[in-house]
Amino acid sequence: MSIIIDPKNALCNRLRALDSGFSLAEDCGRDLVIYWNSYNGMNCPIERLFQIPAQVRDVWVWSSISRISRLEKLVRLAAIRRKFSDDGETKNKISSYSEEELLKIAKINSRIFISTFARFYSSKTRAPYWWLEPREPLMAAAQKVVNKFFSGKRILGVHVRMWDNIKARQTSSLPKFIAAMEKELATDRNTMFFVATDDQSVEQELTDRFSSNILVYSKRSRDRSVPEACEDAMVDLICLKNTSKILGSYWSSFSFTAAEWGNIPLEVIS
Repeated sequence: MSIIIDPKNALCNRLRALDSGFSLAEDCGRDLVIYWNSYNGMNCPIERLFQIPAQVRDVWVWSSISRISRLEKLVRLAAIRRKFSDDGETKNKISSYSEEELLKIAKINSRIFISTFARFYSSKTRAPYWWLEPREPLMAAAQKVVNKFFSGKRILGVHVRMWDNIKARQTSSLPKFIAAMEKELATDRNTMFFVATDDQSVEQELTDRFSSNILVYSKRSRDRSVPEACEDAMVDLICLKNTSKILGSYWSSFSFTAAEWGNIPLEVIS
């Protein structure tokens, strides 16, 4: 009696899909099976990012770049009657179903499979990411930043997405972020900015421009093909959610997830 969730893409797309899966599983009295895709864009074992909740019955690691692994996945899913996705992998498109319809389907079927990068269900009684407990070393790294720099100060989060997100890069350009930050400083010159970005040159330019008003978490890597980069992204996410407001990137799940998890305002820069 399980909901099988295959969270797709990078960290925060996966987290919001998992958040939906955990909430749906809880509301219909099912356990959860997680299919965790390890590939170059998100090459990090799930257990290095967060504690596996007791509600999870099993985690199956597969690879979308391995033909054998893809075939094994098809064999595992062959007997499941109700399958949903958002990219044509199955005939049922997840966005075509309301939350009420999905809850009804999950209650009357012993197993359903959902492959998505999107939020498809929300808990009516719990806060977003109620199940999410980052691994202790990552929490400790983030807490060290928060305890050292955040106390008693006005801290705004700044998330600048560049690299492979064309929509974010074009709409939320660096000059627009700089203008928004200067506007905040005009209101309060003591405002501090915690900057999270996938682009080292952006971090350096903002540091050079705003100097003592900039806080960052020093990265071991920004290459998502190595686990350390994914872990560092989780630390950035925890720090962002502890700010008072986020200046975020358009079309970026990272900005939205940090604001939603921290229950703080998000200003999308455009």
